[in-house]
Amino acid sequence: MGIQHLTLPPVYKPGLAISELARDLHIDEASIIKLASNEAPLGPSRKAILAATQAVEKAHIYPESLASPLRNALAKKWHVLGEQITFGPGSEAVMALIAQAFLRKGDEAIVSQYAFITYELIISAYHGHIIKVPARHFAHDLNKIAKACGPKTRLIFLANPNNPTGTWFAEKDLIAFMEKIPPRIKVVLDEAYLEFVEYLPSYPQSVPLLAKFPNLIITRTFSKAYALAGLRVGYAISTADIAKQLERIRLPFNVSAPAIAAATAALSDHHHLAKIKLTVTQGRKQLAAGFDKLGLSYLPAYANFFLVKFGKQAESLYQFLLHRGLIVRPVDNYGLPTYLRITVGKIRENQKLLHALTIFLQSTHIH
Repeated sequence: MGIQHLTLPPVYKPGLAISELARDLHIDEASIIKLASNEAPLGPSRKAILAATQAVEKAHIYPESLASPLRNALAKKWHVLGEQITFGPGSEAVMALIAQAFLRKGDEAIVSQYAFITYELIISAYHGHIIKVPARHFAHDLNKIAKACGPKTRLIFLANPNNPTGTWFAEKDLIAFMEKIPPRIKVVLDEAYLEFVEYLPSYPQSVPLLAKFPNLIITRTFSKAYALAGLRVGYAISTADIAKQLERIRLPFNVSAPAIAAATAALSDHHHLAKIKLTVTQGRKQLAAGFDKLGLSYLPAYANFFLVKFGKQAESLYQFLLHRGLIVRPVDNYGLPTYLRITVGKIRENQKLLHALTIFLQSTHIH
């Protein structure tokens, strides 16, 4: 595959909802296990639930537009100024805000092959041209991405780790890449899965890099490790100058009061975050061992999901699992029709998945 110039993005296919499967198969929602959308294996922090509940009692009042409690907590955590933080209802909304601010009709934005499809949807929504650079061993080829920059390039989207492949790049590689990028080009670094990989010694400490690379914009979310996907809270950390440009076009009250309250409380509940991360770590080991035993090929998992190869039987397996109350994620819209993406669940959920895979593989001799 060479560099592609795309006018239309691929269709985004959200993971099947539990309620949809229960309705289609006439089964109890409580019996369904969803391992499709990279959601946290445990529910939200009790502190977050309490804070959100209390905020709902005042739902007749608009939230504070600047979300000061959460802004101050994040500024303290990441050692930045509050005016460097921009909020949105999910990190995708923040990325859309970035595209709205810096992308004009006819401008180019670069993504990697197999990168999160939402980037392409955002670029297309703001009438930009999508430049898709071939991946290298399923990962971002940073050298090729840098070389793909032209006079019309305005944005680059990078995911670290990447969804759906789970691949990642080290700090030295990010620095070498940023040194090649002209300051006029904004680089959006999507760190949605940051909390699952921060144990890696060479994983980028990205926030301090803002001092050297003011064209870097870091996006993060409370949807994954903080288990607040349903409340929609995301944010960007950038220079104060970029944040000011984003604030000029950000709609007021774009994050709800319950979401702000829950995210602020979740950020302070270190014990619950550690519990979720431990569950994911244990689940990764369990699934990797199970896949190895079954002779399956998969990409190393550094976030909370695996990309697993099932060959031509991927779609059949997907349907097989659905009828057993297990939802995983097809990734044919990423150009990966022989793979399925599987989110790490609780030990019991992972075991049920591995048992179903064993039955399917024994009956089809897939490998």
